[in-house]
Amino acid sequence: IVGGVAMYALATHQGSPDALLLAFITWLAMAASCGVAGIVGAGVPQVLRQLGADPATASSIFLTKATDIVSLAMFLSLAAWLVVR
Repeated sequence: IVGGVAMYALATHQGSPDALLLAFITWLAMAASCGVAGIVGAGVPQVLRQLGADPATASSIFLTKATDIVSLAMFLSLAAWLVVR
């Protein structure tokens, strides 16, 4: 919510006509990122444990990678899909 409000304030301050849409895109991308982080954060340690690896040392790499990729892809794809229209 804070990210969406901050984007709205910044876009409004800069005079963007799509301030509300940009705020919604930012909020949705951040919510998806949190959802993916929760799912991957719960699933990766289970998979690593089954593979015989130590989940405490290896899961943070996969969690960070998945969260970063999904966050950036979600933000850019939503912006391209919604703003261009």
